[in-house]
Amino acid sequence: MSKSIGWLVSTVMLIALVTSCGGGARKKVETTAPPAQDQVVAQEPRQLGWGEWWKEGDAACPAGSMLRQVERSIVCARAYPPEGGKLGQPHGRGTSFHPSGGKAAEGMFENGMHGPWTYWSQDGDEVKVESYEHGTLRSIEYVQGEQSYQEALWLLCNSVLLSGSRRIPDEEQATITNATWIQEIIENPQAEELLSSLDVNEPETVQARIRQEVQTAGIPQCPLLEGKNR
Repeated sequence: MSKSIGWLVSTVMLIALVTSCGGGARKKVETTAPPAQDQVVAQEPRQLGWGEWWKEGDAACPAGSMLRQVERSIVCARAYPPEGGKLGQPHGRGTSFHPSGGKAAEGMFENGMHGPWTYWSQDGDEVKVESYEHGTLRSIEYVQGEQSYQEALWLLCNSVLLSGSRRIPDEEQATITNATWIQEIIENPQAEELLSSLDVNEPETVQARIRQEVQTAGIPQCPLLEGKNR
């Protein structure tokens, strides 16, 4: 059994164990995949969040960071090298946009996404607020809508990054952390049924089943299946 399949099977087993033991209180969440990679085509039609903070230029960023536009996002990023050539790690404010030009998400970066991140619909309605701690997704305050199957699969695929388990040296503890996080965050009934139906005694089948569902949902990458967990 390959290392990546072994990790996946262990995760599924622990999800089943946590679920059977009750797993604690569940939070209703909604999560969406990152916006498509296009250019910002227009200014936001509504004043949301911090407004047009980027108009302040580099002054809107912490010391040592500079304002940068990356596809459909505007972020403060550390200058790399220090004199300001290439784009470094995001540090400070960041805003991503819908194709229409309206704000899609906004929050702070500090060694990853940090603090509250607010998400808006195409119409400018607040959808959710996610809370991060240096790149680890800690909680999601649900505002409207329901978690879709595609969103649940995207969370599953990226759990090794969002749960913080990737930074845990001990592999057994990392697996427990990841599985517990998945059980707490994923609440879409179809996704829950998928996870509970997997037979951990057939690891190849587990991987193939999840891969098929991910591809059908149109999710281009799945770190959980690609061995990028450690």
